[in-house]
Amino acid sequence: MMSSRAPKTRDVNPVYDQYRCWYCHQHGQARKITVEVDENLLRRAQKQAREGGVTGTVRRGLQILAATDAYEKLARLRGKVKFSTTLTTMRNDRR
Repeated sequence: MMSSRAPKTRDVNPVYDQYRCWYCHQHGQARKITVEVDENLLRRAQKQAREGGVTGTVRRGLQILAATDAYEKLARLRGKVKFSTTLTTMRNDRR
């Protein structure tokens, strides 16, 4: 009779290894978290993120939050950077 128990360590589970390698390759080191969120907030965020699931929505939100510092630095430069071209020249260059 074959045992239905899972392997004692994850290192001997080829399915886990394949998933872990793909996931770490795509996103770096991952950390599993558990959070409680308001259902209405989550529903609205999922609709806006268009990522499909909760995980994608949370990732997108964290990416936006992490980029906030860069956005703030760019906003402080407004009106202080001189360009050697005009907006009209740039628009005509796109054609």
